[in-house]
Amino acid sequence: MSNSRAIAPARPPIWVLVLAVSGANIGVSLLSPAVPLIRQGLVATADQVQLVLTGFMMALGIGQLIAGTLSDRFGRRPVMLVGATLFLLGGFGAFTAASIDMLVFMRILQGAGA
Repeated sequence: MSNSRAIAPARPPIWVLVLAVSGANIGVSLLSPAVPLIRQGLVATADQVQLVLTGFMMALGIGQLIAGTLSDRFGRRPVMLVGATLFLLGGFGAFTAASIDMLVFMRILQGAGA
């Protein structure tokens, strides 16, 4: 009989988990009050600006279905790192977007990562 014990994997810091869980909430909460400013700044219709929110939420839902399946296959850490990268790239792209179409695309990318 052996006295060896299995080494438990290191737990991630709590701030990493908080950021991972709150990504979607931050994505929606920061955009909602800015809808009139987006409409004015990008010379867009109300429907186009609403598509920014709708695209984010749709990508978020579909992304969760895909991420769940991928995390079962590859583990949570790699999927979380890819999601965080997509979220950051989408956020940076949305920050630099010069047209409403680019903003919608970047927000969809950000929603998939969230």
